[in-house]
Amino acid sequence: MKIDRKFRRTSESFPIQQELSREDYMSGKVTHDQYYNQFVTQDILDIITVSVGTEDILASKDPNFNDIALYRWDRCGVLLEGKVNWPKDDGPSTAGLVCVAKAGAKEFLRLFEGGNIKLL
Repeated sequence: MKIDRKFRRTSESFPIQQELSREDYMSGKVTHDQYYNQFVTQDILDIITVSVGTEDILASKDPNFNDIALYRWDRCGVLLEGKVNWPKDDGPSTAGLVCVAKAGAKEFLRLFEGGNIKLL
């Protein structure tokens, strides 16, 4: 499936553009979504939409995509290794990479629902 993007990737495209630490997340200063959204880039969006699939992301009925098999998110996480710029106090884990992938899927939905992405 081809995606027609009607947006430019600028700092306004993503809700968080500062480095949030894992400590910020664990202490409750920022939410789970805020922490993992900071890692979503265009490259990561591309990997997620190809690996997991735009059709399945759009068809998901669960707000956290738990109706998409976990092994598919794990597989996507493997493809994200080395692509995430982790803060100094965090690093890659299978769980963390799945959280980044799901944050990317949420960002894809936000852009799609906002009319910024059209599926061809």
